[in-house]
Amino acid sequence: MRAVDIFPWNDRVNTGLPEIDAQHRVLVGLLNELAGHIVSVTDFPDLNRILAELADYTVYHFASEDALWNRYITDEHERSVHRHWHENFTSTIARLRDEQSARPLAEAVDETVAFLARWLISHILQQDRYCAHVVTGMQQGMAPDAARADAAERMKGSSGLLTELLLSTYGALAANTVSLMRENTERKRVQASLHESEERFRTIVEQSPVGIILHRDGHVIQVNEAAVRMFRYRSLDDMLGTVVFDNIAPENRAEVQDLAHRRLRGEDAKLMYETVGLRRDGSRFPLVLAPRRMQTAEGPVIGAFLLDITERKRAEEVERTVSRTIKLLSRTNALLVRVPDEQALLDGACRMAVEVGGYLMAWVGYARDDAAKSVAPVAHYGYEAHYLEEAQLSWGDNAQGQGPTGRAIRTGRRMVSPDIEHSPALTPWRRAALLRGYKGTVSLPLPVDGKVVGALVIYSASTEAFGAEEVTLLEELAHDLAFGIQALRLREANAAAVRDLERESNKSRALLSNASDGVHVLDENGRLIEASDGRNWFTVELVEPNRTLVLRTIIDLLSGRSVDPDGRLPRAYADGVWSFNLRPADGGQTRLVARSRGKTRPALLTRPFGLAVGDPAHFIMQTRQFHGLRTRVGAPA
Repeated sequence: MRAVDIFPWNDRVNTGLPEIDAQHRVLVGLLNELAGHIVSVTDFPDLNRILAELADYTVYHFASEDALWNRYITDEHERSVHRHWHENFTSTIARLRDEQSARPLAEAVDETVAFLARWLISHILQQDRYCAHVVTGMQQGMAPDAARADAAERMKGSSGLLTELLLSTYGALAANTVSLMRENTERKRVQASLHESEERFRTIVEQSPVGIILHRDGHVIQVNEAAVRMFRYRSLDDMLGTVVFDNIAPENRAEVQDLAHRRLRGEDAKLMYETVGLRRDGSRFPLVLAPRRMQTAEGPVIGAFLLDITERKRAEEVERTVSRTIKLLSRTNALLVRVPDEQALLDGACRMAVEVGGYLMAWVGYARDDAAKSVAPVAHYGYEAHYLEEAQLSWGDNAQGQGPTGRAIRTGRRMVSPDIEHSPALTPWRRAALLRGYKGTVSLPLPVDGKVVGALVIYSASTEAFGAEEVTLLEELAHDLAFGIQALRLREANAAAVRDLERESNKSRALLSNASDGVHVLDENGRLIEASDGRNWFTVELVEPNRTLVLRTIIDLLSGRSVDPDGRLPRAYADGVWSFNLRPADGGQTRLVARSRGKTRPALLTRPFGLAVGDPAHFIMQTRQFHGLRTRVGAPA
């Protein structure tokens, strides 16, 4: 280490006595060493060690001086003054050593340097030089008094001024040295703080989950581990020196370069934006990029902060997909109550899957009970391009039945294939599906009345589709569609039964409407079902729907009309029961078989009539009803 000389040695401070000057040089060297430590070293100066060396050396030096002065200077006062200078130095050094550990270092060094500088200048240029002049004069043959007088004369004038000048100069140097020490201490503190800050920044950069790249002239000059992992390089060294823009998808590269150059020139540019990253293995991923201009010792660079947002994008897409699927489920449920028939329901469900659900294609296939156990497409919507004609699907346990649709129908379980390209089960249909842009598919069974009748099959344009929550909602959609199919089939069956009943009912109405008497048809609970235009009474005893009608009535034999059973009975009447039974006949005709049984009153009057035509009530009823029926249908009576 090169010392900073606050006390530069030259001939002006020589006493002329080589031995004494050599010792003075050692003292001055210790003072300059202290100054050198203050200004140059990285640690605080070892003040105690230097003070100890000063104390030890001054004992030797003062002993040498006293021995010399005592041989030539006989005046006791002069000897006493010189000893006082030595004692003052020794006691001050001892005090500074005792106090330096309990005082601020800057304050201790300040006093030490100031004392040493002033003491050495005063002692060498005043006391020691005076004594040296006396010794030199006596060695040249001068008497002691003459030598002292000559020495005193030499110390006058310019010597005194020089001493004051040197005292002032070295005092300023000492003060500057202390100032330098304080500045050096502050510099060290700043350097330590800066080093700590750099270490902290380096740790943050290295451990940050955000990728950080510094590049100059388009080449990577610094990068952290997160960026290396993000772009799938092998190591930091593997990525250093590469062209940074090669990590951006080609279609986005020009934009990213332009924004980086604008940032480097200090122009306004986007602070943060989304782009597409390109990994070393060729895969792509969504990326948020925030470029910043940074100034370094070597010039400006671009610092790029990078964030892989694949997971965020995936979560957003899942949220959008689930939202669309919920909307699709709602629209399909609304469709169930509006469609007129099963085909309209199937067509509408496929259309909703594409237009509302955002899928590429949807179709419904029904399982046929033919020899091949084929799956017949009955509805589809979206980009199909004759795919279903080529598919030749089966739900049987055969080669064509091992796809997701066949297995869904055969097992009654949903079959999800999110990646058609890498799904072994779709090998026979893979090429045709990929040519049409189908990336993923799900097949959902349609259970109707305890039996799987077919499947709803949906195709997506992305391998990211058909997550767990989405498939659960689609499965609910398929169940609702199956319920709609079952409800529509039941409604159609009920409508067919009603039509059959209506046809039979019309036949019954034709018979009843030809009755000249009032006919009231009641159900088993006594509610009115049908009534003819007559004004008389028939009481229904039994109704067998579509087949048998049993009536009871009281007929006035004189007028042939039924009478109120609760009113006054006529003099001659028949109380009879009739059954009308419809039976099928040849040629698709229907035969009406009528039977009756009853009793007449009074027997004296009605017996002759009964002997002639049979039961009077039956005769009257049959004659009148069949006459009216023939009249209405235009047949001869």
